Amino acid sequence: MKKNLAMHISRWHSKINLQCPNCKSFRGKTKEDLDNHISRKHGQLENKDPLTCLKCEKKFHSHYSLMQHRRMAHKESGKSRRKQVDINLGELFEKDPDLLADVYNFQFRTMDNKAFRGNLEKVYKDLGCAAKINVAFGFIMKSLEDDGDLEFICDRLDDEDYFEHMVNERPNTKWRFYSVTNMTVFAYLMPHSNLLPTPPNATVGSDEMEKAVTDLANEYFEHFEGEKDPKRFRGVKDKEIYVVEDLAGVNVVIYSCERDDNGKLVGMLSRRSLNKYPETVNLLRYGRHLCYIEDPKRVFKQYRCPNCNTHFRKVSHFQRHLTTCDERVKHIYPGGVYELKKTIFDELEEIGIEEKSAQEMGQKFDKVFRQLDSFLMALRQEKSHRDRQKTADGAEKEEDNVAVVDDEEEDRTRMTMTWKTSFCMRMEKNLRIMMMMRWMITYFYEGIRKKLERYCLTLPCFGFNSSRYDLNLIKEFLLKHLVKEKEINPEVIRKTNQYVSFTFDHLQFLDILNFLGGATSLDSFLKAYQTTEQKGFFPYEWFDSPEKLSNKELPPIEDFWSKLKNCNVLSADLDKYHKLKLRLYYLKSIWKEYKMSSFRDFLRWYNDKDVIPTLEAMQKMMNFYHEKGIDMLKLGCTLPNLANRCLHQSTGVKFYRFGKRDMDLAKRVREEIVGGPSIVFTRYAKVGETKIRDSENVCRAIVGVDASQLYPYSMCQPMPTGPYVRWDLRDGKFYPLKIHRSDLELKVIGFFAEQSKRKECKIQSLEVTGKQKRIGPFLVDGFCDHCNTVFEVMGCYYHYCACIEHKLTEDDLEKCEKKRAQDEMRRNYIKSKGFNMVEIWECEWYQQMRENNNGERHFVQTNFKHRSPISERQLVYKILDDEYFGVVECDLVVPDHLKKKFQNFPPLFKNHLVSREDIGTFMKTMAEENNLMKKPRKMLISSFYLEKGMVITPMLKFLLKLGLQLKKVYSFIEYQPQKCFESFVDQVVSARREGDKNKSSGVVAETMKLLGNSSYGYQIMNRNKHSVTKYGNESNIHDLINQKMFKASTEICDDVYEVGMMKKSIEHKEPIIVGFFILQYAKLRMLELYYNFLYTYCDSNLYEEIEMDTDSLYLAIGRDNIYDCIRPEVKQVWTKLREKDCKDQFTADAIQNFFPRTCCKRHIDFDKRTPGLFKEEFRCSEMIALCSKTYCCEDDTTKTVKFSSKGLNKCHLEEPMAKYRKVLFEDETMTSKNRGFRVVNNNCIFTYEQDKRGD
Repeated sequence: MKKNLAMHISRWHSKINLQCPNCKSFRGKTKEDLDNHISRKHGQLENKDPLTCLKCEKKFHSHYSLMQHRRMAHKESGKSRRKQVDINLGELFEKDPDLLADVYNFQFRTMDNKAFRGNLEKVYKDLGCAAKINVAFGFIMKSLEDDGDLEFICDRLDDEDYFEHMVNERPNTKWRFYSVTNMTVFAYLMPHSNLLPTPPNATVGSDEMEKAVTDLANEYFEHFEGEKDPKRFRGVKDKEIYVVEDLAGVNVVIYSCERDDNGKLVGMLSRRSLNKYPETVNLLRYGRHLCYIEDPKRVFKQYRCPNCNTHFRKVSHFQRHLTTCDERVKHIYPGGVYELKKTIFDELEEIGIEEKSAQEMGQKFDKVFRQLDSFLMALRQEKSHRDRQKTADGAEKEEDNVAVVDDEEEDRTRMTMTWKTSFCMRMEKNLRIMMMMRWMITYFYEGIRKKLERYCLTLPCFGFNSSRYDLNLIKEFLLKHLVKEKEINPEVIRKTNQYVSFTFDHLQFLDILNFLGGATSLDSFLKAYQTTEQKGFFPYEWFDSPEKLSNKELPPIEDFWSKLKNCNVLSADLDKYHKLKLRLYYLKSIWKEYKMSSFRDFLRWYNDKDVIPTLEAMQKMMNFYHEKGIDMLKLGCTLPNLANRCLHQSTGVKFYRFGKRDMDLAKRVREEIVGGPSIVFTRYAKVGETKIRDSENVCRAIVGVDASQLYPYSMCQPMPTGPYVRWDLRDGKFYPLKIHRSDLELKVIGFFAEQSKRKECKIQSLEVTGKQKRIGPFLVDGFCDHCNTVFEVMGCYYHYCACIEHKLTEDDLEKCEKKRAQDEMRRNYIKSKGFNMVEIWECEWYQQMRENNNGERHFVQTNFKHRSPISERQLVYKILDDEYFGVVECDLVVPDHLKKKFQNFPPLFKNHLVSREDIGTFMKTMAEENNLMKKPRKMLISSFYLEKGMVITPMLKFLLKLGLQLKKVYSFIEYQPQKCFESFVDQVVSARREGDKNKSSGVVAETMKLLGNSSYGYQIMNRNKHSVTKYGNESNIHDLINQKMFKASTEICDDVYEVGMMKKSIEHKEPIIVGFFILQYAKLRMLELYYNFLYTYCDSNLYEEIEMDTDSLYLAIGRDNIYDCIRPEVKQVWTKLREKDCKDQFTADAIQNFFPRTCCKRHIDFDKRTPGLFKEEFRCSEMIALCSKTYCCEDDTTKTVKFSSKGLNKCHLEEPMAKYRKVLFEDETMTSKNRGFRVVNNNCIFTYEQDKRGD
């Protein structure tokens, strides 16, 4: 340490100064510093020769100066490209291009593997094609002895060859390795080389492999390059790898890789294959290079999804996940008011062409097109007139000559010219804006014309059940013609193997079954719509060869048997044999009447019997929808779509959707959407044998009650309307977060202010009345028909009011001019159409509200008050007092002292994972014996507790009144309650009642029944399951399957593929909260029946629950009638309630009205269709309930059987009660056959038989 200190003092603090003898400018402290200076600057130390630049022959005294010169003057780096050091070598390179080499030289400053690896990576990135790599190292060797070493080395080098000497490690053992100086990489380029996959049945590294690869390369080259020079071939592009697959007969799958935190390789899929061949070759892509992977399992320890960053250990799980990953999809939550999609008739009405429907339009399409063409012609003529006027003004314009007299005049002239320039610039901007507005109006009318033209040219082609059968039969030939020959990609809406819509050119294939219930047959469809002719009869299974078309007579009765239906098609009732004879006689009379000579004529008659009545029924259905202004075949291809349109057209109330800010709420509500409960309470009951619970009361009747039109009843309850407010828990209190308030508040307040001034006006707007007026291409904020006035609410910041000009920057001023010019153009256009215009400015109205304490201020405080935070206790009290209405996210639990009360039917419903340990002993034993439920299943259960469940406030009030405890509230969504669907439900119920009275109204009654039962389904539609179907051929199929959104591909025919793709973006535009309320109201109704009637009024020892489904409940009762089970102490109360029944105003409620009235025939008939009342559905003497939706009821008196067999075709289950008994009592496994049609290979339909086992 002392030595170092002395050196430091002598070097930096010494007074000695040594001066350079050459330049006199350098002064150093030590002789070492002076020697370094002379050597570096003057090159005179120890007679050292100067260094010379090989390119410009300039001399330098140090290596550092030379390298700096080469970098600055000649732009050289640390590597040298293709140095030809000898003329003979250059000639050799020209003769044989394979010897071309890139030389990279890297200096080593430290000896480590990172530097070596980094240099190689630089070489790889710089290469433009494949290359062979040689690496040479420069190193220093140091002798262990000092005498005679130099002479020895020189003698050896004179005697030996240089190249041989370079190969040797060292001259002798006296030399040892000292240090590495540099690294030189020689890259021998192979521009014509080809990276091809390994052919099948070839061993890597063998002669067979070398020959196979060479032959494959030649085939590929000939395929693309013909007779050109192979040495110029640049390799295989990514888009051409499929050609290699076809030539080699292998599948090529390419992976890419990265390293995780532990340094292990993680695989990612870079290219997938169609898997046309049995052999698969796996390649690894690194930059622009590929290498062969014999076994990906040995290379990659895990795989990563690039979309969600999930890691997988098995490649099969990884590849399956890539096709189902939901993170690829962009989910859009638009928020705002839900509106029906506008039809072409709505758009025509907005521009003044009021044709309400296609039927009303009739032959007026020519008139409509003439009107649209006249609009467009006027716009084009006005544009051409303006262009001519602009040209004329330009020709007449003369240049201004300005005479400069004095300085003052010059200043005035300069100011004038500046003003003219500014004015011209503003005029130019206004002209551009005006032209843009003119273009927008023209584009708008042209768009409407194109929509109308497409609407008129689209020809619907419908069939019955054609989405499942007919289209699957013809699609092989149809798609081959469209995709391969015509290069037309049809627009397809698919649902599993069903084609809901298939559109190309101007044809659209639809299925009638999409407008009906799922289990509707063609025969029942024709009967429901009361067609003049009915479906014919045909011996399906007898007709098994074309030769039978030549038969001269009909087959016998026995040949009309159908295995598919498990009955004779001439009659479903085999006991009444005379019916078979009558129908066979009918067919024979048809044979004679139409003078049929062979079975071919009979087949033609049968096909006509399918077509003609179907057309008649469809015409009746279309007429029904036309009366409602709906073209069912063009404006909606499914029943839920039509029902949703009818539902929302019946009300002017608006529903608000969740926005992007509240997407978490939308997801939570989606998770909580579940159907109705399906519960088995008791497996067996029989009249006269089994007892009620543990009492001595013997079962005297088994009754099933069913809720009449349960979902229409739920739709009659208060719905969540208006803008919602989200209350979140923070610091022990709930704070309201305004949603959709600012814009809504301004517009509604403004319209209310104008409405208060104009007593005779009724301002319609989207926020107030749900309707928005369109004038040309513009949607206006408000409109009054009475005074023909447009009301525009102008926000000060958006429309750049004069009150904020002092806050604007220079950039804002430019935007301000543009926005004001656009507003002026909009204003002039609206006035030019003959409308008055009133602008309501935000600042003016709020100033008026501050000055005047009138009704406007009261309106704001009542409807838009900003509530203060409240505690959980206050929130619950406000919900119980009906002050707050909405959805509560909370924890609920049944107290221990009430569990006995709720043990039969726990009132909390939730989706939960159920394992073998959670089920009863009997079901657990069966699951273990049959190897079922190995993994937990997610099921809807009724429970004693609910954690973070979403509950509507009417349900919460009901549960709290039953005695349940509210443990915690997490959040609350507040809505405004309103019964808004009562008019729609009244239409459905009235139509069905009219159908009961008058058979001629049966068509309307049947259609309204379908609408009523399916109207809520659209509100809960899950768009996450929607996908896109595309079609590809050999030219684009590989691009399709390697797209990010790829799901699955299927080969339809030769080189025609059907590709399923996930949607890039999904817009959740349905008011999902409405469907959520409807489903919760349905569950609430079943709870009300059980706890408000059965538990409150009936003796628990006189009834026992057997089975419950979504809208039905089967009971074993100890009396002949359910009313006789009422306890004596409350019998009088129930009787008094029934004395008030005989009145016109009678609806189902939660307290007293549960069953139809029995007071008089008129009310009995009326209550058959009253929504929400529980009518007796079936009465039997024996019932077996094996499991959910699998039960059987039999009545010994009438010998009728009613049963449900989930997963089994009911027509093939013979003697169901006997089989159910064997399963329950004898523990015997029973089987039944399922028969049906199945699509095979996407182009053939076969009948199948499947044995279903029941344990």
